[in-house]
Amino acid sequence: MIERIHRQIKDALRARQAGAAWEDHLPWVLLGVRTAPKDESSVSAAEATLGQLVSVPGQPHVGAAGGLCPGTCPPAVLPASTRTYAEAVKGLAGTLEADWVYIRKGGALKPLEDKYEGPFRVLSTGPKVVRLLRGDQEETVSRDRVKPHQGGATPMAAQPRRRGRPPGTGGSCSGPQAVLPGDQGEVV
Repeated sequence: MIERIHRQIKDALRARQAGAAWEDHLPWVLLGVRTAPKDESSVSAAEATLGQLVSVPGQPHVGAAGGLCPGTCPPAVLPASTRTYAEAVKGLAGTLEADWVYIRKGGALKPLEDKYEGPFRVLSTGPKVVRLLRGDQEETVSRDRVKPHQGGATPMAAQPRRRGRPPGTGGSCSGPQAVLPGDQGEVV
């Protein structure tokens, strides 16, 4: 459970583009994590702990009658739930209806590095894979690795990351040459 909350905090810091100044963003991220209602219960952690709605700066609260609630709302009632985590996320796997997607990066990432690259234009979708245009090449990617773009404006297509050696470093040996002892003057 601790690793899951750490992952949620890191994702929020990435979303705020905190970078090296993450300490300045941490109080706001924690406030958001504690006051965000959970999908399962529609009640925030702060509300469940304190038993009433929490007053957040700049956010008016609405009571049961639809009016503003200045800290006198009735205590939150946690719904009884017997659903497992697998049952809760089962409905999230629906069809991918997006024109643009982001691709999750693989391998080990730096602590606050973006997990996704993109957006890339979707050419077609299947039950298990998505065909998309990555740079100027078509690529097939597993649906498990993509996340739909949900912005209102049409994004600019991202270019794929450069792979291989940086330009100007391949091919010829332009540095000092070593001659090994015992060789007949052969350059290594």
